Amino acid sequence: MASGGEWQAEQLKELNLSFDKADTDKSGALSIMEVHTVLKESGFTGSRADCNKIFFGMDENKDFKVSREEFNKAIGKLPNASRREMALMRDFKRIDKDGSGSLTRGELMAASFNLDTSLSRDTIKKIVSETYSDDDGEIQYDEFLRILNFAESESMLNKTFAKLDTDGSGEISLDEMWEAVKSEGELARLRPQILRLLESQAKDFEGKKMDFHRFVTLWLQQKDDILAKAEDSPYI
Repeated sequence: MASGGEWQAEQLKELNLSFDKADTDKSGALSIMEVHTVLKESGFTGSRADCNKIFFGMDENKDFKVSREEFNKAIGKLPNASRREMALMRDFKRIDKDGSGSLTRGELMAASFNLDTSLSRDTIKKIVSETYSDDDGEIQYDEFLRILNFAESESMLNKTFAKLDTDGSGEISLDEMWEAVKSEGELARLRPQILRLLESQAKDFEGKKMDFHRFVTLWLQQKDDILAKAEDSPYI
C-alpha cells in the first residue's frame, strides 16, 4: 500500500494530467469552462455555481485564468478526505464504462484485469463480491463508498446534516446535536462524530448555531485526523 505522501503525489499527478487535457489551447492556464471540465472529470459533484466559486477562489491574481501554480496550490489546501473522494469518484467513473451511474459485475471484472484505477485487484474483488448480495447485482456510488469504508460523500453529508437539522432552519443548534447524541435511532452509529461536533461548537463558537459549511469543515477535519493517524501507523 502506498504511504500517505506517495498517495497524495499520485493524486496530484492525476489532477495535473486532467489539467493538461483540459488546457486545449496549451496556454498553461485554464479558463473558467476548462476548470469546470477538470472538476467534473475529477469527481466533483457540485453545481455550476459551485464550480464558479472554486474557479474564482483559485484565481488569486484575478486575471480570469487559473495557472498551474494556482491550481496546485488550491488542490493542496483541500482536506485529505475531499481529495480521497475525488479519487474514488474518478475511479467509479472509469469503471462505469456505459455511464449508467452504477457498476455491473462485468464492468468490475474488466477493471480487475485492466487496473486503470487507483484500486488494487483485491479491492475490486471485494466490491465484486458485494454484487452477489445486492438485489440488482449492481453497485451504486453510495454503496461503492460504503464498501470502501468511506462515509464522507457529499450526498451522505447532506443527508446527515438534514437529519440533525430537525427544525429545518438550515442551521444546527446545540440542542439538536444533543438530542442526536441521545438518540437510539439511525444517528446512533454517528454518536462519536456528533459528540465531537457538539464539543467544538460549544467550546470554540460559544454555542452559536452551525451552518452547513462549518458542519462539513469540522466533519472532514475529523476524517483528516483519523487518516493522519492511520498513515503514521507502522502497520500500514
